[in-house]
Amino acid sequence: MNNTGRVFGMVTSANSSFYTFWALKSFFEHTLLTANDEVYLIDNYNAYEEMVPGRVNVIKNDAPLTFSENANKLIAIADAADINSRLVRPARRY
Repeated sequence: MNNTGRVFGMVTSANSSFYTFWALKSFFEHTLLTANDEVYLIDNYNAYEEMVPGRVNVIKNDAPLTFSENANKLIAIADAADINSRLVRPARRY
């Protein structure tokens, strides 16, 4: 196994902020992270004030962005670290 990290990202909004803490808590309980992995939480409405468990990089948007704009922001972070191929995307469900 190599030392290359992965990028995980989540977006919280005004309507989902109640679930954000629990989603992050569950993520850290059920995801085996390496020292090189990075986890980002995009606060889409710049209103999330709950505790953030684990090692999460919080990005606060100045104004709400669309789903695509937030996804592009995470991809840009991965590109900047030259890890685009390791950006973890959700599995497609049929």
